[in-house]
Amino acid sequence: MAAAMPLLVHVVVARSAPSVAQPLTVGTIVVFAAVLIAAWPARAAHLANDTHNIDDVQVAFGQALASSPASDIVWAVDAGAIRFFGAPFVVDTIGLNTPEILGDDRQAFLDRHEPKFLDLFPSWSEVQNERHLELRSQTFATSTPYTVASNRWMRSHVLVFCEPPGLRGRMIVRGRPLAFRCAS
Repeated sequence: MAAAMPLLVHVVVARSAPSVAQPLTVGTIVVFAAVLIAAWPARAAHLANDTHNIDDVQVAFGQALASSPASDIVWAVDAGAIRFFGAPFVVDTIGLNTPEILGDDRQAFLDRHEPKFLDLFPSWSEVQNERHLELRSQTFATSTPYTVASNRWMRSHVLVFCEPPGLRGRMIVRGRPLAFRCAS
């Protein structure tokens, strides 16, 4: 909307006062440019911090899986960087990249894709298992104040190692239970 403002000013003013339309449009562009230039240092610092946050959590999570074979499977809540930097097949438990889990055959699809890893994302997901075992895990958290989103829980993800093989449980994602059996 802001980028279109000078054009909108020009169109509106040109209809009622054509003689001032061009100078007013140029003035609007100059004011917008000044505001953008003044705001740039703070915006650049914010974007740099956002980048640090993403590198600390999502990229590091994916890189931790980079040496795993492509035949391994990870059930992820936030699949983007995990899919890009990691090697295992990613089941996106939200469904953006794995629409198969949105339909009635969700559990059949999940049963065919037994996880070796799970993405525990506080306030979005939890992992429960039949034996109430404390599963081995690795936490990835931001090293700078979290600024990517307003939900403070998004500042960390936990890579859960789904073991021992055959262990059954459920991963609850946004209130939706997904039954799993750890891959052999």
